[in-house]
Amino acid sequence: MKKFNLIILFVMLFTISSCSLINREYNNSINNKVVNVEDYTIEEFQDALVIATEKAQSSCVSVVDNGLIGTSLGSAVVVKRINYRGNTVVSDVTQATNFEYFAITNYHVVEGYSRSISVFLNENILDDSYKSSATLVKKSDIEDLALIKFTSPILIEPCTINISTNLKKAQIVLAIGSPHSLEYYNTVSMGIISHPNRFVTEGNKQVNYIQHDAAINPGNSGGGLFDINGNLIGINTARIEDNDDYIFGISLSIPA
Repeated sequence: MKKFNLIILFVMLFTISSCSLINREYNNSINNKVVNVEDYTIEEFQDALVIATEKAQSSCVSVVDNGLIGTSLGSAVVVKRINYRGNTVVSDVTQATNFEYFAITNYHVVEGYSRSISVFLNENILDDSYKSSATLVKKSDIEDLALIKFTSPILIEPCTINISTNLKKAQIVLAIGSPHSLEYYNTVSMGIISHPNRFVTEGNKQVNYIQHDAAINPGNSGGGLFDINGNLIGINTARIEDNDDYIFGISLSIPA
């Protein structure tokens, strides 16, 4: 037992000393980066998340596709707003009486589109004043994306888009959507980017996704993935699951 303990001690000492030599000899730019965690408090970090969420969720809505086969629940993100006063386009939002919105979602959320698409603008799902009918403007089953259009007198702030070209592993992300049912309208979950450019084989093609571990569930499809500043970086699309192998925490989003 004493011999065994000495061997472990020797290995540990050798490993520590080796690491020290490596750090001194190969002192690269990553090793030079220092994060002064003492400059931040947990309250400040929490406030940043709250502000980002408030900004992000203002552009998020729920989508229900009332198709012939059945009803599909999903989420969407408003990307553009046109202000109207009567039938005239106005630049001043305070002068507008009605708004036309364009929102992006997954194609698989609205692929059964044949009757109507309902958009819910608030968690008061029983209040018809927060409900609008949408039309399908553009779709791509290859990219699994769709653009829908709807009008409402309710003011919604379109999202700010952060083109996903400089994302890094471990960046904090927020997923917003309506999982499971409309009762869970605009649920927020937090995670980190596991891989910013994860290529997944789908049929005979490779599809690029943002892989992250923020919780998403059925109903989150088409909802937004946001950075810590509340900017849209992706559209939540799928999760990898295998109950037999207990696979969890692999969520996939189409990059913005």
